[in-house]
Amino acid sequence: MNDRGPTARRGLQFRDTPRDDLLRRQEDAQTKLRLLDWLARNPASARADADELRKLDASELAKLRQETLDLLTDLRAELRRRGDP
Repeated sequence: MNDRGPTARRGLQFRDTPRDDLLRRQEDAQTKLRLLDWLARNPASARADADELRKLDASELAKLRQETLDLLTDLRAELRRRGDP
């Protein structure tokens, strides 16, 4: 693994966060991504947990998806740094 560059710094904001919290946040982010993907495939379908997301326009949804992907990447990086797969 490379110790230099932006990849080595991914997830450092979580270095003091307990492992259980990291795993919970990772699960929450994965759930949000699945919901965003589902909403993209089924925009007219009625689902209570997607109501707030339906209010966002396409650019806001894309930004939220990217932010969630970045969060997942950071969480995974910190978990790998700790030795979790």
